[in-house]
Amino acid sequence: MKGDVAAANQSGILLFESNLDRIVDNLSPEIIEYIRLPRLLAIREQLKQNLLAQAQPLETEVQNADRDRQAAIERLRGEVEQVKNAFKASVMNLGNWLSVSALLDRYKSEAAKALEDESFRNWETEVFQQALLERQESVMKYVHQACDEFGHKQPSKPTVPSTSDPTAKSVAAATAVGWLLGGPVGGAIAAGITHAVNQGTKQGNEEAWSNYRQQLSQVCTEVATDYLKQFSNQAINQLHKYIKNVEYVFTYSIPPEQSEIKNKCKRLKKLRMAVDLLEKELHND
Repeated sequence: MKGDVAAANQSGILLFESNLDRIVDNLSPEIIEYIRLPRLLAIREQLKQNLLAQAQPLETEVQNADRDRQAAIERLRGEVEQVKNAFKASVMNLGNWLSVSALLDRYKSEAAKALEDESFRNWETEVFQQALLERQESVMKYVHQACDEFGHKQPSKPTVPSTSDPTAKSVAAATAVGWLLGGPVGGAIAAGITHAVNQGTKQGNEEAWSNYRQQLSQVCTEVATDYLKQFSNQAINQLHKYIKNVEYVFTYSIPPEQSEIKNKCKRLKKLRMAVDLLEKELHND
């Protein structure tokens, strides 16, 4: 009936359209909004669900990546603690060995005998310092391991304490004892302790030399005791400095977050903000 005005008039459509327009014009804005609201709500809800559908896989991926990263950090922390505990145990072993009581119990007699025999320097290098180096290497092993595993620069090695020369003290003491005893004992001392003892025995002064050897043994024991005490004090101080110097090797760097995951976190944040905004609008409506 389009274009046929007469027919339209007869059918009553034009009258119906005119009346409908008048009804709509008389509607209040609140009623119009009420009519539009269900459709708007449906569109917003649909949009919200679409945003949530985009966010869900991103959220799962980000959570998995974060879980894997945290697990890697925990493994790294555990590895550091394991090496650090082994280092502490080796340090404790060295510290116990360096204590004055332990050194005197283990080495005083040996050191005194070496002084009497004029072989102290050989004993010191081949026996005493060798035992120290073995224990120091046990400590350094874990420092080197930490540097290799956790990416740190190797620190300087611990040093061997430099104590005063006990041989000079023992010779001076032996000479003093010899001159106090007098006679051929004192005259023979200048050639050295061992030579003096041999010469004294040949000359038949057994009693004088026996007294001399007894006092010499006491002197060498005292010198050895002083040496070991001094060594213990210096070595323990050096050990404490070394421990402080290597503290950094028992630390680790937290693995950085991957750039791809960072970008997905940003995208996920934007999606969440959009969902929150829609929910706020729906609540206000």
